[in-house]
Amino acid sequence: MPIYEFYCPQNNKLYQFLARSLSYRDAVPLCPDNPDFVLEKRVSQEAGEDPEKLENHFGDSDEFHPDADPFFARVKKIIRGARQPIRDPKLYELSEWLRQ
Repeated sequence: MPIYEFYCPQNNKLYQFLARSLSYRDAVPLCPDNPDFVLEKRVSQEAGEDPEKLENHFGDSDEFHPDADPFFARVKKIIRGARQPIRDPKLYELSEWLRQ
Protein backbone atom coordinates (compact mmCIF):
# COMPACT_ATOMS: atom_id res chain seq x y z
CA MET A 1 0.00 0.00 0.00
CA PRO A 2 1.69 3.18 -1.15
CA ILE A 3 1.82 6.45 0.71
CA TYR A 4 1.50 9.48 -1.54
CA GLU A 5 2.71 12.93 -0.60
CA PHE A 6 0.89 16.09 -1.66
CA TYR A 7 1.89 19.73 -1.30
CA CYS A 8 -0.53 22.62 -0.79
CA PRO A 9 1.00 25.87 -2.10
CA GLN A 10 -1.79 27.96 -0.55
CA ASN A 11 -0.82 27.02 3.02
CA ASN A 12 2.73 25.72 2.36
CA LYS A 13 2.02 22.29 3.88
CA LEU A 14 2.92 18.71 2.98
CA TYR A 15 0.35 15.96 3.58
CA GLN A 16 0.69 12.17 3.39
CA PHE A 17 -2.12 9.94 2.18
CA LEU A 18 -2.34 6.16 2.43
CA ALA A 19 -3.74 4.51 -0.70
CA ARG A 20 -5.08 1.03 -0.07
CA SER A 21 -5.26 0.41 -3.81
CA LEU A 22 -3.04 1.30 -6.76
CA SER A 23 -6.18 2.50 -8.55
CA TYR A 24 -5.72 5.76 -6.59
CA ARG A 25 -2.29 6.49 -8.11
CA ASP A 26 -3.63 9.38 -10.23
CA ALA A 27 -6.15 10.67 -7.68
CA VAL A 28 -5.69 14.09 -6.11
CA PRO A 29 -7.32 14.43 -2.69
CA LEU A 30 -8.87 17.48 -1.13
CA CYS A 31 -6.74 19.55 1.21
CA PRO A 32 -7.45 18.49 4.81
CA ASP A 33 -7.23 22.10 6.00
CA ASN A 34 -9.34 23.68 3.27
CA PRO A 35 -11.13 21.70 0.51
CA ASP A 36 -10.95 24.74 -1.79
CA PHE A 37 -7.13 24.55 -1.89
CA VAL A 38 -5.55 22.54 -4.72
CA LEU A 39 -2.94 19.92 -3.82
CA GLU A 40 0.05 18.97 -5.98
CA LYS A 41 1.51 15.47 -5.98
CA ARG A 42 5.12 15.39 -4.84
CA VAL A 43 7.85 12.80 -4.90
CA SER A 44 8.60 11.73 -1.34
CA GLN A 45 12.11 12.32 -0.07
CA GLU A 46 14.01 9.09 0.39
CA ALA A 47 15.04 8.25 3.94
CA GLY A 48 14.01 11.69 5.17
CA GLU A 49 16.95 13.36 3.46
CA ASP A 50 17.26 17.10 3.86
CA PRO A 51 16.81 18.86 0.47
CA GLU A 52 19.67 21.27 1.27
CA LYS A 53 21.98 18.34 2.01
CA LEU A 54 21.04 16.66 -1.28
CA GLU A 55 21.52 19.90 -3.19
CA ASN A 56 24.95 20.44 -1.63
CA HIS A 57 25.93 16.87 -2.50
CA PHE A 58 24.62 16.84 -6.08
CA GLY A 59 24.88 20.56 -6.83
CA ASP A 60 22.34 23.13 -7.90
CA SER A 61 21.37 23.03 -11.58
CA ASP A 62 21.85 26.83 -11.83
CA GLU A 63 25.53 26.49 -10.97
CA PHE A 64 26.20 24.50 -14.13
CA HIS A 65 24.43 26.83 -16.54
CA PRO A 66 27.06 28.86 -18.46
CA ASP A 67 25.03 32.10 -18.24
CA ALA A 68 24.15 31.70 -14.56
CA ASP A 69 24.78 34.72 -12.38
CA PRO A 70 26.31 33.34 -9.13
CA PHE A 71 24.70 36.09 -7.03
CA PHE A 72 21.25 35.45 -8.49
CA ALA A 73 21.62 31.68 -8.01
CA ARG A 74 22.61 32.18 -4.36
CA VAL A 75 19.68 34.55 -3.67
CA LYS A 76 17.29 32.08 -5.29
CA LYS A 77 18.68 29.28 -3.11
CA ILE A 78 18.25 31.37 0.06
CA ILE A 79 14.65 32.27 -0.82
CA ARG A 80 13.80 28.66 -1.63
CA GLY A 81 15.29 27.48 1.67
CA ALA A 82 13.46 30.12 3.72
CA ARG A 83 10.09 28.81 2.64
CA GLN A 84 10.42 25.15 3.59
CA PRO A 85 6.98 23.54 3.74
CA ILE A 86 5.42 22.48 7.02
CA ARG A 87 4.91 18.72 7.25
CA ASP A 88 1.54 17.64 8.61
CA PRO A 89 2.32 14.69 10.93
CA LYS A 90 -0.97 12.91 10.30
CA LEU A 91 -1.37 10.07 7.77
CA TYR A 92 -4.70 10.48 5.95
CA GLU A 93 -6.76 7.76 4.28
CA LEU A 94 -6.75 8.79 0.60
CA SER A 95 -10.18 7.33 -0.20
CA GLU A 96 -11.77 9.54 2.48
CA TRP A 97 -10.43 12.77 0.95
CA LEU A 98 -11.56 12.37 -2.66
CA ARG A 99 -14.20 14.63 -4.12
CA GLN A 100 -17.52 12.79 -4.33
